[in-house]
Amino acid sequence: MKDKNITVNSPNFFEWLALLFIGLRLAGITTMPWVWVLVPL
Repeated sequence: MKDKNITVNSPNFFEWLALLFIGLRLAGITTMPWVWVLVPL
């Protein structure tokens, strides 16, 4: 039986930042334009 390597990619800093901005925008906490909300992606 061969060993199998499983790689799991966790979200990096910019992906977490984008998720945070999207959440804040959808919750109405911030009024940043969508262009700036999606810049980290």
